[in-house]
Amino acid sequence: MADEVAIEAVIFDLDGTLLDTETAATKIIERFLKQFNKPYPWEVNNSVIGLRDDVWPTKIITALDLHMHLTPAMLLQEWKREMRANMPYVPLLPGAERLTNHLHLAGIPIGLGTSSSTEGVAVKRAANPTLFSRFSAIVCGDHPSVINGKPAPDIFLTVANELGVAPNRCLVIEDSPFGVEAALAAQMWAVAIPDPRVGPEPFHHAHAVHNSLNDVDLSRWRLPPL
Repeated sequence: MADEVAIEAVIFDLDGTLLDTETAATKIIERFLKQFNKPYPWEVNNSVIGLRDDVWPTKIITALDLHMHLTPAMLLQEWKREMRANMPYVPLLPGAERLTNHLHLAGIPIGLGTSSSTEGVAVKRAANPTLFSRFSAIVCGDHPSVINGKPAPDIFLTVANELGVAPNRCLVIEDSPFGVEAALAAQMWAVAIPDPRVGPEPFHHAHAVHNSLNDVDLSRWRLPPL
């Protein structure tokens, strides 16, 4: 039972969990695709949330039949350029500051396990230095130990290893179904904070589902309550 487990570390996803980068990313791709007279349906966007940079551009191009007009490298390059320009204006999601600061001050090790590249995380870190200073371990999608991205467990297992905490003593907080699957594959506990447009249905396998980080029940995991 989850309430019998004493959690020793908390691992956060980044995009869509702590930072509202998914909103900016979606708008950037929508604008870019207009030149090809292509919409960017929500179901396509939802299918790439949580994937690495070497995976999601190909999935979008395939889903929208853009092979004759666009390469994954072209889409990724434009997306990165726009994201760099927008990053100073991307807000933290509700509860991100409060929860990470609380855990940090309570002495609970916290880690970051993100599909974003090291380059992308550096841009986000520069815009949010206080947030990033709280993480004892940061593992990106291009980390040498990460052979397979989410939903494989590599990212989260690498974070646990760097924190020095057993996987079954780690709580993962995620916004994507792929991320929750990765946490479960790593034999960790998973809390989902879904995008309201997705709803809770794809997260039936998570140990808990909440509307925001403000709602996470830390006492369930024997962590100091907010």
